[in-house]
Amino acid sequence: YPIRTTPAAAQRLFRVYLDRINELADRPEFYNLLSNSCTINIVRYANLVGRSGDFDLRHYLNGWVDRYFYDTRLLTTEFP
Repeated sequence: YPIRTTPAAAQRLFRVYLDRINELADRPEFYNLLSNSCTINIVRYANLVGRSGDFDLRHYLNGWVDRYFYDTRLLTTEFP
């Protein structure tokens, strides 16, 4: 998805993902629907690089984070 962010913020987020990947290579973790899921981790890593916003139920609903990002204008909204 085209994300509305600066190149510097995108680079910081990419580095957070790389650091996390390296941590998981050294210490694997179990998936947990409420505390360690794909969606929760997307929001968690975005928070680390400066995302501001409140809790939203869609953070816990896998498959809805893209709609959340679209609704909060974090994604390009030129297309429906």
